[in-house]
Formats: sequence, C-alpha cells, structure tokens
Amino acid sequence: MSDAPHIPTPLMETLRLGKPLTAEVAASDPERRAGVTIVPLHGDLDHQASREGWTPSIPNRTFFLYWREYSRRHIENDWDTAPNDGQWDIRRAEVVGEAALEDLLQSWAIPFTALTYSWKTDLPD
Repeated sequence: MSDAPHIPTPLMETLRLGKPLTAEVAASDPERRAGVTIVPLHGDLDHQASREGWTPSIPNRTFFLYWREYSRRHIENDWDTAPNDGQWDIRRAEVVGEAALEDLLQSWAIPFTALTYSWKTDLPD
C-alpha cells in the first residue's frame, strides 16, 4: 500500500458520481479570485442512469480541469462572467483515471486538502 497522499475518499466518491469539485487558489492579481474546477465526463451509463432515476459510481472517469481567474467585481455584484469579461482561463487539461488526476493536481501544486464541493465556494460555475 502506498503512503502517497490521495484525494479524500468522500471527495473522490463525489467525482465518481459525476459531480464537480473545486479548489480555490491564489490569483495573479488582487482584483481577481481563482479556482481549479474538476468536471467528470458523463458517458452513456450516466445518461441511462439519469433516465432511470439513479446515479452510477464510476471509477476512473475522464476528467476535465479548468484553472480560471474571475473578476472580484463580477463575483461581488453577481454579474455573469464570460471569457475575457470577468473570466480568464489560466490552464486546461483532460486526464483519464484517478491516478492521472492526482498526478496532474500535484504537478499544478494543488493540495488535495484544498478540494471542496463546488457549492461551498462563491466562484462562478
């Protein structure tokens, strides 16, 4: 068994259920807020389950990651954001599998302890 850190089990299960996670990170400018969002790809099993009223737990999904910065003014005033209008993409990536996801987060210096449920932040979706 590896002693390497892992994404906490409840958060990993959230990803397996197809729900996003977010980590707030330092922004490049004090007038901005920043976050990394992990979005699990939904596939055929997710769509079937949705039609049937259940949610599948799928290990080793494909994940899309977005590192974005947002205008503090837009957030504070509850304004919509759009690319280059209150929202700036810093990095994007796609990985397949939980190990690759953990490796990418480590390479981006995102601590697993910073991950949280998206609804617990006030960053735009």
